[in-house]
Amino acid sequence: MVIGRIGRISSFRGDSASFSPATRIAVFAPVLAVMAVGVRARYYPDSVEPWHANQAAHERVMAYGKMLSETEDALKQSSGHIDPEQTKEAANKWIAAGKDGTLKPLKPQFYVDTTMEGPKSEVERAVGRLSGSLMALAENARQKGSADQAVEYALLAYRVTEITRTSDLTTLATGAARQRRTMGTLSQVLPQASAKWKSEAKAVIEGERAPLLGTLELALEQREDWGERYGQAPLPDKLRNRLFEWAKSNPTEPEVSAGDIKHELANVEDRSGAEVVFNAGRAIGNEWKFEAMRRKAAATLN
Repeated sequence: MVIGRIGRISSFRGDSASFSPATRIAVFAPVLAVMAVGVRARYYPDSVEPWHANQAAHERVMAYGKMLSETEDALKQSSGHIDPEQTKEAANKWIAAGKDGTLKPLKPQFYVDTTMEGPKSEVERAVGRLSGSLMALAENARQKGSADQAVEYALLAYRVTEITRTSDLTTLATGAARQRRTMGTLSQVLPQASAKWKSEAKAVIEGERAPLLGTLELALEQREDWGERYGQAPLPDKLRNRLFEWAKSNPTEPEVSAGDIKHELANVEDRSGAEVVFNAGRAIGNEWKFEAMRRKAAATLN
């Protein structure tokens, strides 16, 4: 199955608007796969075999289709009408499926296999909706002075986001931004929370976090492979090394360092791989901003 930038040329994109996300994954993913092979054959040399995802990658996407179907009612709630119990139940289903390996990060199979388009984008939108609903409930609880409830909802939002966070550079960036928001809420409500919920939060705040280095390495490797096949210039070694240095570092002032990344990468030229560099810089910068807020939340536990 092909999972990539196919949506831009797919005639099904507009027609599928009336279908649920789960149905779009189940019905249109195979159709898009066939279309993509034909389209790529038109635009790339005959001697180059179009990339396609293997069966395991296909099954990963379809597993999310089943989960989207099972939690559809919670996912389609409007921001003004969020059912707390329904939302919690859906979140716990996602989290349990992530823990037992049913739901896994949607790793790219090739350079333009992205969570921004195609079936994978339905998954990422669902994660955003569910985590957003949970954070709306957390904020409502905070405003009402229900610190324990606010902590509970924020931790659920964090864990839901973590399921897909390391899929690709895009989810690293959006995931870190969402989780930064959860840490911001925790930093506000933990001083008033009970010992039970402080302990729950401590396990998340101080727990191990999947690093972004592996996702960055895969993205750069796939970019180089893509470039070799289609005559794109490789990233300069200096730039590659700089990205790896940032990904491995733990800055003392994360917010300031995130700004430095943005400034340093502002003038990268297209021929040097601006897209992957921009996405990598955004992922690293957002991770550092998350780290700054995580430290703030951790300080409230003392």
